[in-house]
Amino acid sequence: MSQIPPKARSSYFRKLILPIALFNVLAFSVLGNLSFPLLWNDEAETAMFGRQILRFGYPKVYDGKNVLNLSEFGELLIDQKTDSYLAMMWGQYFLAAIGVAWSQLTRDIYLKTALVRLPFALVGIAGIYLIARTLTQAIKKDNERIWLFTLFILLEIISVPLALHLREARYYSLTIFLTGAILYLFSRRSILMSFGLKLYWLEMTILLYLIFNTFSPAYWAFLLMLVSWAFTRRKVGRSVFLDLVPVGLSLLLVLPTANFFKTIVQFESIAGTHGIGVIKYVANIEAAVHFFGRYDLLIFYAFLKLILFFSGIYGERKKRIDVTLIQPWRLSKFLFISLASYTAVIGLIPYYLFERYIIPMQPILTGAIAIDCYLVYRIIRGRFRSQSIGAIFLLILFVVSLGIRGFSNMTEPIKGHVYELTHVYKGPIDDVILYLANRFENPDQLIIATNYEEHAYMFYLGSKTIIGFVGNNLENDLKENPDVIIPRRNSGRNFKALAWFLSRGQYQLIPFPYRDLPVNNIPEIRNNIGIFHRYKTEITDWEDEKIEVFIRRDAR
Repeated sequence: MSQIPPKARSSYFRKLILPIALFNVLAFSVLGNLSFPLLWNDEAETAMFGRQILRFGYPKVYDGKNVLNLSEFGELLIDQKTDSYLAMMWGQYFLAAIGVAWSQLTRDIYLKTALVRLPFALVGIAGIYLIARTLTQAIKKDNERIWLFTLFILLEIISVPLALHLREARYYSLTIFLTGAILYLFSRRSILMSFGLKLYWLEMTILLYLIFNTFSPAYWAFLLMLVSWAFTRRKVGRSVFLDLVPVGLSLLLVLPTANFFKTIVQFESIAGTHGIGVIKYVANIEAAVHFFGRYDLLIFYAFLKLILFFSGIYGERKKRIDVTLIQPWRLSKFLFISLASYTAVIGLIPYYLFERYIIPMQPILTGAIAIDCYLVYRIIRGRFRSQSIGAIFLLILFVVSLGIRGFSNMTEPIKGHVYELTHVYKGPIDDVILYLANRFENPDQLIIATNYEEHAYMFYLGSKTIIGFVGNNLENDLKENPDVIIPRRNSGRNFKALAWFLSRGQYQLIPFPYRDLPVNNIPEIRNNIGIFHRYKTEITDWEDEKIEVFIRRDAR
């Protein structure tokens, strides 16, 4: 940069103003109002196990007061020797430990919430940046790099589902960060040929092992991607197999870990409960395609792929393309294989396909769209000798694709997200927790009975919380005399146990004006089970819709 003339350097930095501004907008979309609402069920579980990491060094199930087991398979997924939790991988809990440690510096409940979420949000934003760098390193000219970076960030800004998931204290953002790191490293080694082999082996093996310990399906997806990429190259020789060494090395680490976490047992148990087979697999693939077609830019991507296919860039004529397009073309092919591999593996999940399982694909899809936009633009510019025609054509194609999927599927989430970034959102348990914290001098001595989001009361109040969503300690819990009972109407589980407590004690009913929603909030935009993201606080005048708290009259 020191050899660049001052005028050129000044012009270069002026061109960086827009991408930097857009990246800040993206960061605000993730970080804005991070305190609200309080942690919901899954986030609170993450926070509690993060606390266990600080205390014991691993996610111990029993903390001396509460049983933190949310697995529907009881003690099957608990290591009996160490009392460690095996139902989820531990990567997210170690990251949560950082935020939990920060949160212990304040007594403000909402500041605690923001501090727990902050490491996840920052890691997620870093992951998006790594994917942007993966794209730009394949481009030679600075102006075109800036243009591509700007396009990628702009497309990510309009993806509300991505921002909502990156804001959560859950494994999604860490998975996206590791995804970005893997894509960046592999593209440097296999596409740009600018990374040493032995260092590549070490770093890729570590990254693959880490992503297995964060979200194991993503690990198997990347193994499939690495092998598929190797065998799509025309000349499969020694260099290709050398690039695959991390596959074998990572398996040496992963297989013992998978045995400890009872991965096969988990899969068989879940499959036995929820079912698996060709029909289920196809349904999962359809759900992923439907989501990205309706709420993301899959239709636009399909149009771009058709144009590139008919342009001849994927056929024999690719030998005649501009040499500066070779690396972008390879990157486009690589990202397509990554998407296909991830989709193929994620369809095997024997659950309802929640957005959280497929959200790591979103920045890969956006990256693939951005690089294909670049290729289409360059091809059109080369044929028509005009820069404006290519840009206008892409804009028209983008608008048409949005029209096909429905403009409201993009505009409504954006409007809702802007609203929640500029207004305080409170979920049904927010004021309940604040009320209990203020009413009782020692809320950590309370016994609270509830049938959902029990970990939130454990985390914020330090109370003993019984019954819970799964009821894994139900026999012992029924011997307790709870000070507070919080029945959640939308959780059908263990409602009878709460009713039994109410029938044998004198409790004062305290209704709150907040609608008793299924969850405090969740990043899902829309699904078929009636649990989806809310942008505005929902207040109700109907008594049978309010969240209710029952406090034993002699509770102190």
